[in-house]
Amino acid sequence: MNKSSNRVYDRLVLHFPGFEPVSSRIHYLKFVRECGQFRKLWGVEQEIGPLIETESVSHWQTETLGNGWSVSTRLVLMEWCSLLNHPDKQTFWSRVFFSALPYFYQFAALAPWRYFKANWRYGLTFIYPILTLLLAAALSFSAMLVVWATVQFQGNPPVIAFLLVGLVLLFVIFRFLGQRWALPVLLEYFHHAYAISFPDKGTFQSRLTVFSSILNREIEAHTTDEITITTYSMGSVYGVSSLAKAIRDNPDLLKGKRLYFTAIASSLLHNALMTRCQWLRDDIKLILGHSNIQWIEIYATNDPVCFSKCGSESVIDNKSANVVVSRRVRFSRMVEKKSYRLMRYNFFLLHQQMIMANHYRYFYDFHLLLFGPRNVVDLLQRNPTSEI
Repeated sequence: MNKSSNRVYDRLVLHFPGFEPVSSRIHYLKFVRECGQFRKLWGVEQEIGPLIETESVSHWQTETLGNGWSVSTRLVLMEWCSLLNHPDKQTFWSRVFFSALPYFYQFAALAPWRYFKANWRYGLTFIYPILTLLLAAALSFSAMLVVWATVQFQGNPPVIAFLLVGLVLLFVIFRFLGQRWALPVLLEYFHHAYAISFPDKGTFQSRLTVFSSILNREIEAHTTDEITITTYSMGSVYGVSSLAKAIRDNPDLLKGKRLYFTAIASSLLHNALMTRCQWLRDDIKLILGHSNIQWIEIYATNDPVCFSKCGSESVIDNKSANVVVSRRVRFSRMVEKKSYRLMRYNFFLLHQQMIMANHYRYFYDFHLLLFGPRNVVDLLQRNPTSEI
């Protein structure tokens, strides 16, 4: 088969996952599971190699065969879950208490007001823990008012006991709502975002050193048709800063090469809008201004955990930025109606769908981006219902 300029035969993917405290093996098993739906949808064949884990990197090889095309993909997983606390070993209250103070520190830095200005949905998501607490307080107060109005007390009403019961009811309702609506996970998400805003503290900087070394080694070693860095959610912060460090350490890293930096459902602006994160804005400026890098952003308007319609170039001098390819997706055209009804009121399920397998053929398909024969820009511009 003759090679075509708009076709990919050999691809290197360096993937930065989002906030999820799971091992590389769990990520790999999810990929394998979702590839089953991908193969069924597009009628392709795949041979997925075993997960190979070394001290510094986890990777696997996938061979995908379609109608008249084949693609070999080396997928390198830039896993950073060792930085996270494992919530399954903690109680609801310990998780909330541990994350509460860093969460409120971000109010002192006026970050929430910048979030609302950039994207009101993300702003509402950020104050969602407070809204949950207010709702729990309103429900408990209303319940106690009903009891006060209907129960006949002899003598003076037991005010102190009444308030104590109301306080207990507040905690019970808050825990019920918080557990049902994944409040601890959201607070831990904001906590980690705040923690990495201090790059010289903790293990963030050491992880960037490891990642930039991997990027240097992988990019230099592979002469592939396409080099793609995919980042999901908070993984965009790690992806941007790791690539920026790799380029600063090796200015000729991308000489004669083309790299696609694909930010999927990115929450990069959560940190980039913080006053203390000038270092991240400098990293963004370096990548957006690099002549060998094409920055691509993919988002859904009703995904409240990403900054939709507000690109990363908004935090830097736009004159120094290359053109960003930005595409909006619609979940209702990607998944079955029944599945969409279940996920539309669960923002974590909506957010996660961006890296899950589609139910319908659509112009955006995460696995087609990794394993398909088109380069990423061509893929996002094709007819949604066309053949690969």
